[in-house]
Amino acid sequence: MEETKLSGPEVARKAGVSPKTVNNMVNGRHGPRLDHVDAVARVFGLDLWQLIHPGLRSDLKQTGALARLVDLYSDSPPDAQLHILQTAELWHARQQRAG
Repeated sequence: MEETKLSGPEVARKAGVSPKTVNNMVNGRHGPRLDHVDAVARVFGLDLWQLIHPGLRSDLKQTGALARLVDLYSDSPPDAQLHILQTAELWHARQQRAG
């Protein structure tokens, strides 16, 4: 919301949810319904998973590169998915040791 300068009530109106729902989401109150989160995510041109992933960099959300990566992963056969996950785990472990 900060990046787009939209207010909570504006997001609520565009998403078709109540302002209280958006306020609760922003302030971490109550577990929001996934259909509400999805509606809010679409206001920003995002998929549901992009909105609920903590710490996801805004540039990754905006370029669509991460969404494309997820699509490619989803379309891969199971053995390729396993290889991708193993590679990601190795990379993550190296990043943890380096930083």
